[in-house]
Amino acid sequence: MRPSSPLPSAQLPLAAVRLQQLQNPLLNPGNAVTLGEELPQIIHPEDDFFLLIGFGLPENFEDSVPQDVKDERLRELMDEQREISLTYNKTRIGSEIKVLIDDFNDGVFVCRSEFESPEVDGEILVHYDADKMSAQPEDMIGTFMTVRVVNADEYDLVAEIV
Repeated sequence: MRPSSPLPSAQLPLAAVRLQQLQNPLLNPGNAVTLGEELPQIIHPEDDFFLLIGFGLPENFEDSVPQDVKDERLRELMDEQREISLTYNKTRIGSEIKVLIDDFNDGVFVCRSEFESPEVDGEILVHYDADKMSAQPEDMIGTFMTVRVVNADEYDLVAEIV
């Protein structure tokens, strides 16, 4: 069963893709969807159903769009994606989450929660606080700690130790 969609039935294949990944059909002129006026209706920060998008070109997809058009469309999509990501990340400010410490650089732990995939999603950055921790930072890599998110940007969260 397809999710309900504000898109006309001729555009339903795109609506089905909204669940996980938006691939380059938007960049193909033969697709029922074009950017321009329709883009805010397809991808919008207030649309809880569509938080993140990805881009890819299916192997059997003929590439007939001029590079400058693709570049402009990709810029538009990435601008919208940054807004979507920032809006979502701001909803996490104030939340307490359990994080895994992946790395330590320049006094900052690089962490992720169960919601972030390594090398794909943003990071949760936590400043090392010797007063709140008994272990050396290098010894804490691979362990868990609870943090409170205090700030957010388009892709990363900043948190403090609880």
